[in-house]
Amino acid sequence: MRYLWLLFVIGLISLGLTGHVWAANWNSGSNEVKQTKHSGRIVSKPINIFVPDPVLEQFQKADLLQKKKFCDAKPFIWQKISKVSQSPPLRIKGFNSRMDNGNQVEGNQASSIFYLNMSAAFADAMINEGHRDFILNQLHKWAEVGALTKTPNCFATRSCGKYWEQPDGQDPYPGHDTNTSLLRGHFLAFGYFAAMPSYMPNDQRHLVIQKWLTSFLTDAPSNSRRSRYMDPYKWGLLLKNEISGETNKNLANKILKSSFEYLYKDGSIKNHTNRGNRSLWYHSSGLNEIMVNMEVARKYGIRIPEEIHERVQKSAEIFVRGFEDHAFMDKWASQGFRGKFVKGSQDYERNLASVTGGISWWYIFQHRYPNHPIAAKLRALTLQNPSTQDILLGFGIGCIYRSLLPEVASQDNSFNTTILQSGKARTKKADGSKPVQPIKFNSAQSKIYADKDNFMGFKVTIDAKDSSRKIKVIVDFNNKAQKESGDLRSLRLEIPAENFLDPEKTEAAFSCKKSTIKKKGDTLIAYRLYSGKRIENNECAFSTMTEAGRKEAESLLATLGQIFANDNVKKSDPYGVLEKHSKFLIGATGN
Repeated sequence: MRYLWLLFVIGLISLGLTGHVWAANWNSGSNEVKQTKHSGRIVSKPINIFVPDPVLEQFQKADLLQKKKFCDAKPFIWQKISKVSQSPPLRIKGFNSRMDNGNQVEGNQASSIFYLNMSAAFADAMINEGHRDFILNQLHKWAEVGALTKTPNCFATRSCGKYWEQPDGQDPYPGHDTNTSLLRGHFLAFGYFAAMPSYMPNDQRHLVIQKWLTSFLTDAPSNSRRSRYMDPYKWGLLLKNEISGETNKNLANKILKSSFEYLYKDGSIKNHTNRGNRSLWYHSSGLNEIMVNMEVARKYGIRIPEEIHERVQKSAEIFVRGFEDHAFMDKWASQGFRGKFVKGSQDYERNLASVTGGISWWYIFQHRYPNHPIAAKLRALTLQNPSTQDILLGFGIGCIYRSLLPEVASQDNSFNTTILQSGKARTKKADGSKPVQPIKFNSAQSKIYADKDNFMGFKVTIDAKDSSRKIKVIVDFNNKAQKESGDLRSLRLEIPAENFLDPEKTEAAFSCKKSTIKKKGDTLIAYRLYSGKRIENNECAFSTMTEAGRKEAESLLATLGQIFANDNVKKSDPYGVLEKHSKFLIGATGN
C-alpha cells in the first residue's frame, strides 16, 4: 500500500493535476478510467532522455531522404498497430519462470505487437507529421481503457512465489507479469514523449495518454529482481523528473557508474556474457543498455571516463567476433548462468535484419568511434539491415544515429557475405555438430500446376518413411527459350508458414525479402526458400522459424537433389528443368 500511495502522490505532483486523477492500480480492486474534463497540464514539448541535444540538432539538419530511408515505418507497421488496438488487453497474466510460454500468456501477444511496432512508429513520427494523428489515436484507445493496468503487482502483495522453483523454469512466476506490464508502459512512454507532445499540443487526447503512460513510470517494484541502475526503470525515473522539471544529473551519473560496475575489463558484462547459448544475445542487449546510458550521461553533460570507452570497445569486439564464430563465446558461455551451454553454439539470428532488440548500440558505436576497426565491421554487418526498431527501448533511436552516418552504398560487403553465406555453414545443425540429414523417402510424385513463358510451378508429394510431405516448387526463367533448354534463373521451395514459423517472430518475417515469403494481408502464408543460386537470401526466413521448423526446412532443401532425380518427378517435367537442377545439387554436394 505504501508503494501505491507513493505512486499516486508522485502522479499528482508530476502532472500538476487538480480534479479527477487516476493511476495504475498494480495491486487489486478496480481501476475505472473516466473520460472527464481535466485542468491538468499537458506536456507539449518533446522529451528525449536518450539522445544528446547536439545529436538531435544534427539529425534535424540531416537530409530528409536520408532520414526517411532509415526512419520510415513499413506499411505493415500501421496494420499491426491498428489490428491490436481494436481490443487492448487490460492485463498480462501467465508467464512461467523461463518466459518461454509467451504464446499462452494473457495479454502478452497483443501488447508485444503494439509496443514493438510503436518503437518504429515513434521514429517515423519524428519526420512524418502525416502519421502522427494515427499514432495519437491508437495510443488514446489504449489509454482510455487503462490497458495493462489491471496486472496485479505480486511484489507489493508478496505473492510472486519462488522464482525458478522447477529446474526447467516451467513454474508460474507472476513477477514476470508485473515487470512485463510495467516495462512495456515505460517503453511506450519513452517513444511517445520523445516524438509526440508537440503535435496538436492542446488536443485532450494527450492528457489521457500522458496520465496513462506516467502511471507506469516508477522505480522497480519492491523485491523485484530488476532493482539495479542498469535497467529501464531508472530511465523511467529520468523521464518522470523531466516531466516534473526536476534535475537529473545526479541520477544520470549514478546510472553511468552502475553500468561501469557491470562492464568488466575484458569487455564482458556481468550476468550477460555468461548466459550459455543465449550469451551473444544477452551480451548485445547488455551493451545496448550501457551505451544508451553513456548517451544519457552525455545528455546531462557528464564526462565519460576513458576506461569506460576502452571497455566498451572491447565489449563490441566480443559481439562481432562471437557473431562471426559462436565458439568464441564459449569462454564465458560455458558458465551457463541461467541458461543452457551448448559448445560452439549460440541461439542468435544469422541475419541481423531479424534482430529487433538491443540494436541501437550498433549505430551509436559507429557514430562515437568512427575510426575504430570494429566500427568498420559493424558497418559491414549492418549495411543491408533495414531495421532500427529496438524492443529494449521502445523507441528506435538507431535511425537517428544511422541517419548521421556517411552513405557508403558501394562499400564492400564481403564481411557480411562471408558470415551469411548459406552453403557449408547451413549444412550443419544449430549446434554445429553434425551435417543436416536429408529426408529418407520411398517415392515422390509431381505434377505441374502452372506453366508460363518465364515461370513453372510444381506440386510435389514425398512419401517419406516417417510421414508424407506436400511441397510446391517454383521455377523462374529469364525467357521461354531458356525454359525449353532447362536453364533456370532461380528455383524456390514453397512450404506452409504455419508449420515452420515461430509466432513471436512474425513481424521479423515480414522484413525478409519479398521473394522468400508469401503473405495475405497481415498473415504470413508460406516461405519460399531458394535452392542452388541465391541461397544466402534464405537466412532471414530461417531466423524466423522454430528450431524444429528450421531443421525440417533445411532437411527438405538437402533432399531436393534426390527428389528431383526420382523417375516419377522427372516424368512430370517436359523441359527437364528439375532433373538438370538435381544434377547441379548432387554435383555441388558430392552426394
